[in-house]
Amino acid sequence: MNYIFKGRLCGFLCNDCSEPLANVKVRLYKPSRAETVTLLAVADANQTFHQVTEEELKAKQKLLIAEVSTDASGSFTFQLSEKDKYSGEAFEIDFVCGNNFNKPIPPRKLEEFQFHITTIQPQWREKTSEQAIASYFGWEYCIPSKWWCQILRLLDLWVICGRVLSQGTNQPIPGVRVEAFDVDLLQDDAIGSNVTDTSGHFRIYYTSAEFSKTIFSWLNIEWPAGPDIYFKLYDNATNTLLLEEDRSVGHRADRENRSNCFCVRLVIDFNEPPSTVSAWTSIGNFTIPDGSSLNDFDAIGFASPARYALTGVITLAGQVPRKNTSNNRPIEYRFKVSTVTADNGTPAVGEPNFNLIIGKTPDLFGGDCLLGKMIRFSPTIRIVKVYAAATDFDAEGWLDVNKSILRTFTDDPTLNPADLNILNLWHWVDDDPLITLDTKILVPSVAMPPVTAGNAVPIANRIQNKKIAIRFEVREVINKALNQFVYLPANGQTMNSITINNDASVVQLAINEQSGGGDCNLLGSNVHLSYTVHHADLQSASINVHSNDLAVNKYLSDGFITLSGNTNDAITHHNNNSLLVNNTPVNDLKKCSYLVTLSVQRRLHTGYGIVGPEIVQKTFCYQ
Repeated sequence: MNYIFKGRLCGFLCNDCSEPLANVKVRLYKPSRAETVTLLAVADANQTFHQVTEEELKAKQKLLIAEVSTDASGSFTFQLSEKDKYSGEAFEIDFVCGNNFNKPIPPRKLEEFQFHITTIQPQWREKTSEQAIASYFGWEYCIPSKWWCQILRLLDLWVICGRVLSQGTNQPIPGVRVEAFDVDLLQDDAIGSNVTDTSGHFRIYYTSAEFSKTIFSWLNIEWPAGPDIYFKLYDNATNTLLLEEDRSVGHRADRENRSNCFCVRLVIDFNEPPSTVSAWTSIGNFTIPDGSSLNDFDAIGFASPARYALTGVITLAGQVPRKNTSNNRPIEYRFKVSTVTADNGTPAVGEPNFNLIIGKTPDLFGGDCLLGKMIRFSPTIRIVKVYAAATDFDAEGWLDVNKSILRTFTDDPTLNPADLNILNLWHWVDDDPLITLDTKILVPSVAMPPVTAGNAVPIANRIQNKKIAIRFEVREVINKALNQFVYLPANGQTMNSITINNDASVVQLAINEQSGGGDCNLLGSNVHLSYTVHHADLQSASINVHSNDLAVNKYLSDGFITLSGNTNDAITHHNNNSLLVNNTPVNDLKKCSYLVTLSVQRRLHTGYGIVGPEIVQKTFCYQ
């Protein structure tokens, strides 16, 4: 059997900025201690992450299964087989990062450091091709900034991650050359430069040598502090100066003695093109498929390599300006929904199938949608949040942000709607959300018949995923009364398949020796559990037993639990009516009270975060 393990590594520089771990080595090892594999496989990677010592590295050398390098995006692929002495079991995953990582100038002497991430028990998914049968598993991990920035500091790598936006509209500005400087007593140091991409982002990498230069080679007046940073911004195509910060800015509290990971937002006056592009780009933080890539979704509508189904109120995000700035015509948009679907990456579902409309179909609008903010700079700065309301939609579900702004100013007695007509007094800041959709209206939760712990859920009663398709429409209004419109290029954007689930799990737990009303029985000899777990998007399941003094603290296993990181659609259910709690023949339970916790995690995501676990607990006293 061939095993194909695909993954991706990245590191957070700060909360809203990450980078791929490009060209680093990834190593897989057999677990060093077989008795702790189950416990380590369910542990949080943020708790197991650490630098590997020389002593650990020597001990791990004989356990190495395979090694590969990541590509420019931080992605990697292992192809394992019996030749690698591997047959699908758990493994440890480490990576090796050298001091040449993202260095402007590679070091003369290469130093490498190894870091342990976690232990993984893959949930392999078998696929058959014309060539062979292989099992697949996908995984990704982004190192928290507190660890990743420490690693970069260890490698003497400093980075500025920033974004350049236009004042008032808050739109990203591509093609801007950002030059960073450090304020010094004797002379200012040029740290480095970079050009913004289409999203307005830039990154500048440098080393401590760039901000510790003086006219005296032996003197470093910065040590041990960081640089004091200010910027100059140029139009990279014409070399026109767009913004020049005074060097005194480098002594502000938010710019002085910056750490090796520094994130910044730079705002400049910028003449935008006549019309800013309109587009639907994501559901929450997941980028929707386009004409050449499925991006963060798969063909049947699961999100990310973890294969999340979406749940609850989801946010459809992107960009639609208030108006065409060249002719002042308003722009409006709407979203239509279909229960007829097709695979993502295939021709779009036909427009006649979209007979549900957010803002028109009752209760489909999810509410609480922050469209953006209005900001005033004079005579005092004021920021006003603008939310979409059900009354802002017209009879056919079209939304004009200008109506939401006017309603906001009309409803607030401290604001004057007439001020909206004063040129350059109030400015619009787009916050990316376009609308919210309450998926529970389309796919309501199903009431499950009661199941006794230890019994199987009847196949006819088992939870099923549902799918929907969404279509985006956007147009410039010439004369609405006469039905005169210009439909914009993004009109008709369609996502063919989004997997939805709003069901709770079946999570049942019982202590067999307490059955029949004996909840307060003192137990001795053997103790058995009965449990039943089920969900269409089952990610993990575990049972923990610990004594009140924590002298006994263990996870039980029966071949199904402990389940972790499952992405296999076929693994949705398990039941056991006689799971032994104590070890035999040597009993590991002591005289004490015990807490038993059955925890089930579903692969459900709102677009901005995963849904928490479902937990059932039981207690018993052992003598």
